[in-house]
Amino acid sequence: MLVRAHAPGRGQPPLSARLILQPDGWHATFPLTAFSCGSAGGQTIYWQQHSSWVLLFVNAGRVAKANERNYSYAPGCGYGTDTVAWAATHR
Repeated sequence: MLVRAHAPGRGQPPLSARLILQPDGWHATFPLTAFSCGSAGGQTIYWQQHSSWVLLFVNAGRVAKANERNYSYAPGCGYGTDTVAWAATHR
């Protein structure tokens, strides 16, 4: 299980995702989360964010590398995406 903070400072509980071993690493897909992305006619528009990670553990488990991908869509806001590469080392 992989657990991450969700909207720190907004009182949201952490999100968790099950780790599934695939040939290219451990995959984690987090539950959908809603974020406001704009407003129209006095109504807030929300989009659902999809977030997934692929993790690799190397150097006898002392180094973790992760590729994170997020994407969202809402008709009133369009499409948004980003990718982030993470690395952590235990000495």
